[in-house]
Amino acid sequence: MTNNLNTLLFCPICSQKYSNGCIRTVANRKEAIIVHITCSVCRSASLAIISNGNDNDRLISVGMLTDLSYDEIIEMIKKGPITADEVLEINQIISSV
Repeated sequence: MTNNLNTLLFCPICSQKYSNGCIRTVANRKEAIIVHITCSVCRSASLAIISNGNDNDRLISVGMLTDLSYDEIIEMIKKGPITADEVLEINQIISSV
């Protein structure tokens, strides 16, 4: 279990170990926790999803780089999911270019 999380302890850009306070919880659900991590050295940001495996004996983690701040992610969550009308509107805008 520990080996799986070791990759989340270090910044993927500068390889520095994350310092205390750089990891903030975005969402905490029964199935998984989503965290936002900001490197105190290079200021790169990542989102990580940490979940129990099917057998609850192991953790599964997936991380990705982001240009969004923690506050921007929280604001997006508050807005809710994108609607079908919004997708169609964006499609029309892109098609007209």
